[in-house]
Amino acid sequence: WHCRNCAAGKCAILVGPRGRLRRSRRMGLSRALKIVINLVNNPRAIDGGRDAPDPRYRVLVNVTLELRARGHTVLVLPAGLKTAQTVKWLHDPTYGPYQPEASPRPDAAIMWWGYHYVPPPESTPTLTYENGFTSGDVVVDPRGLIANSFYVDTLNERVQRGYDDKACRRFLESRGSGWSKRPQLNIVDIPDEIRGKYVFLPTQKFEDLTIKLFSETSVPSLLEQTARFCQARAIPLVVKIHPRVGGKDRDVQVKLLDRLRQDYDGLYVTVAAIGWLMSEALFTVVVNGGTLVDNFYTQTPVLTVAPSLFSATDAVVFDTQVDRGLQTILATTWDDARKLRQRQVACWLARSSLNMHRSPEANIAVIQAHFDSIDANLSFAPVI
Repeated sequence: WHCRNCAAGKCAILVGPRGRLRRSRRMGLSRALKIVINLVNNPRAIDGGRDAPDPRYRVLVNVTLELRARGHTVLVLPAGLKTAQTVKWLHDPTYGPYQPEASPRPDAAIMWWGYHYVPPPESTPTLTYENGFTSGDVVVDPRGLIANSFYVDTLNERVQRGYDDKACRRFLESRGSGWSKRPQLNIVDIPDEIRGKYVFLPTQKFEDLTIKLFSETSVPSLLEQTARFCQARAIPLVVKIHPRVGGKDRDVQVKLLDRLRQDYDGLYVTVAAIGWLMSEALFTVVVNGGTLVDNFYTQTPVLTVAPSLFSATDAVVFDTQVDRGLQTILATTWDDARKLRQRQVACWLARSSLNMHRSPEANIAVIQAHFDSIDANLSFAPVI
């Protein structure tokens, strides 16, 4: 055997006797893998007011079918009773659903972030996934999500590798205003005289797991401190309640904002499109929510006050001390270098996420790249 174009030693094509081709990963021949995929299906996960395809389910069902077509064994682990009812047809005819005691030890696992009941063996290379930051996306990580991401410490440098600014700009322009994963209203409901002069604060769920796990600052505290900061400087504050907040939780946020409006002048509540609101603001301030990516698409200034995947990059201003962070970003010129880093992060994130509009082959290539990042020595290529 000899190696063709294998200077990197990864996913090389080996040419054998009589010209037969064999795939290799780090000089080890491809083999059939046993893979656990933890499926979740919640059609209302993105927008509770309508039924729509769950990107996570659609992507990973198609990945499951493609991996089986390539000769791999895929054991399905449903997350919850409702998902279990919808995935019966996917169970492996030999093994059924994944069961740690009865199923073969997996070579790899792809697990939903919200599932903690039947984890694969600790030594199993595992990816974590969840709904992504933009429409149709599913974010994937070799370690965890938000501040626990495998990429936190290296992201600022990683996004610059092989970056093509022209291609990235074309991609961002091709998405237009349709990148948001939630419906946006094309209206203007703030006074014309404050446009370009206000601070924008999109809320998160008060009990958001990303805040409970990683933030010392709650959304009510951030609202209070930001309102006080803006009042002292005669800067209007515009707040948008997270569109996924409903029922009693929404009532709580509305009551808090009603009280703040009595105590602080110049506070406005809006339902306008988030991209437009960011583009018209002096800057955005958020705890650590996914709206940070909306700032990257609009290339607008943003302060985040809790750790996240992006907190160590130049795409944001990060400070856990709210008042100090507000002072810093108010004095910061959002120059071309900052905007460049935001484009780089946005395009890296798009390349590194699964998407329900991509082919299963393209999504498996993304999965392969994440396993390669942790040197898992696994090949999801067809078994030859």
